[in-house]
Amino acid sequence: MKENFLIVYFYDDYFDVLGFKADFQNRKLEISLNKKGLILNQGNLKKIFTRAFYPGSYKIIFVFDSKRGFGSFESVAINRDNPEKSLSPVEFENLISQAVWKVFDSGRHEAAKRFNVGDLEILLGDIKVIDFKIDGREAVDSIKHSGKKVEIYLSQTFVSRRFFQDLLSLAPKRVELSWAIDGGAAVGYLLSRIFNKNKFFFVKVAFRETFLFSVENAGEENRISLFDYISWGSDDFYSRLSEKLGVSKETGRLVVEKFLSNNSSEPFNRRFGKDFPQELTTLIKGIKNAALNLGVSDAYLDFPPFSSDMDLKFSKIFPKIIKPINTDELVRFFGFNFGKKKFFKKETGNNIVDFVVLSAFFSYNLVFKEKAESSVLITANRLAKRRMRWLAAI
Repeated sequence: MKENFLIVYFYDDYFDVLGFKADFQNRKLEISLNKKGLILNQGNLKKIFTRAFYPGSYKIIFVFDSKRGFGSFESVAINRDNPEKSLSPVEFENLISQAVWKVFDSGRHEAAKRFNVGDLEILLGDIKVIDFKIDGREAVDSIKHSGKKVEIYLSQTFVSRRFFQDLLSLAPKRVELSWAIDGGAAVGYLLSRIFNKNKFFFVKVAFRETFLFSVENAGEENRISLFDYISWGSDDFYSRLSEKLGVSKETGRLVVEKFLSNNSSEPFNRRFGKDFPQELTTLIKGIKNAALNLGVSDAYLDFPPFSSDMDLKFSKIFPKIIKPINTDELVRFFGFNFGKKKFFKKETGNNIVDFVVLSAFFSYNLVFKEKAESSVLITANRLAKRRMRWLAAI
């Protein structure tokens, strides 16, 4: 079965869109729309939503940067009063309600603090139940299990109430909202499944800031969320290097990309190679300090034009703790076929598709498609969605 997807990634005052047909059986994606850096306004959004896959239906995934969405993946542990009894439908519903309320109560406060607004201006845009376990065993039926400790693993995303409601009003009726997710949290979830490590950072370099997401998968309090940010971004990097070269920022970016792809002259490489690492000092120091505070030994970096398959002499710029991400490698990990397309161009140092956008889709695939037949999760998510609608009025 093939399904149409539109992924919309919101960052700063811009958005990217990726449209494709997904063939899950044959693990193939056929890209039909790929636009980056569109100015964020209702006119541009309406045009994209209306024209995409017309007149067919499609699923949409909203992905937010850490200025527009605050999300997390986390587990809630609840001890049952009568562990010898099997779960009843009423108890199952109460457990889901308790878990949703717990993450909502703490998450909305964190989101309001992050966005510097009142709680009432924050909306729970999405919540999903990803896993349901009893005494460490995955439940296969919501009312046939007994046990003491219930663990419910959820993803949640908070957004500006007005912004999100405006988004939904622009989408035509043939659109189904499949997921609204904090991009950094989605990447953290994805990497935790790929690398199977209990504790690490995902580091996303944005235009003027760098966001650090902590991933902790040990003990009862499993959590993936924004940990901190560094007041340094790609604009600082390219601006300062361009100043040293005495060229415009656009020209400076091209020079850097040629340098990293080993397409510059040897004399220039020797001269520029001395200045180049100095402009990464703020980034490296910020990551190392945060890692020291949290006791993290791995930080996965999403910052084109750096990639794990770049020339060895450039990979030595970063200490061992920092591991640039190779987008193509992760695409291959999931076994999807993109034809002849590669998603990281060494000659330009840019991802054809943003890594966060791809991660949102692969996380969706892990969370929903591979567990689509689970009656427990189907029931749990129906109940969670009902609770979310009720919480929207608070």
